Amino acid sequence: MTEERHTSPQRTTQQRKLGKDGPEISLIGYGAWEVGGGYHSENPPDKELIGAMRAAFDHGVTWVDTAEAYGAGHSEELVGQAVAGRDDIMVFTKVIFQPCGSGLDAAGIRAGAEASLRRLGREVLDLYQIHLPDPQVPVEESWGAMAQLVDEGLARYIGVSNFPPELVERCERVRHVDSVQCHFSLLYREDYLSLLPLCRANGIGILA
Repeated sequence: MTEERHTSPQRTTQQRKLGKDGPEISLIGYGAWEVGGGYHSENPPDKELIGAMRAAFDHGVTWVDTAEAYGAGHSEELVGQAVAGRDDIMVFTKVIFQPCGSGLDAAGIRAGAEASLRRLGREVLDLYQIHLPDPQVPVEESWGAMAQLVDEGLARYIGVSNFPPELVERCERVRHVDSVQCHFSLLYREDYLSLLPLCRANGIGILA
């Protein structure tokens, strides 16, 4: 009779500092793009999605990335349920231009942050990001409003997503950019490679 052996799933224990001033985060995070639904005809039940996120957290993942645009806020609601009672898990979310989201003028960014906090059930956003640039709003206005959220204690860190290097530089002149989230895969590395020199020079973290 052979003895049955059970092995525990491997924990994700490697940590990296997010940029020069950011937090220590697990090397792998949980991307909640599809958690909110709306991208496919069928999605797993909410209970299964929450369970998947909690399983990731239990095995070493320390952050989850979501956005107000994912499932029209439903992703944030499910993330909020998954992280309830878990002060060890950081939540990263994003604000986007109208009509997809709250808007990237100063009023829209504040409204977006407050709405995200309600859906997530949190008092502070660990990382708040501009999802995409809005050609109708000067990036200096958007980034100034993001910086104001940090000054008021509503966000710990601020970053951008899908920004070209020239817009990141304009933000950096207003206030330090803690992170850049970019497209990165085995087949597409152009965004990452174009941003890497700028991020290295300014101590900006890269999320992919």
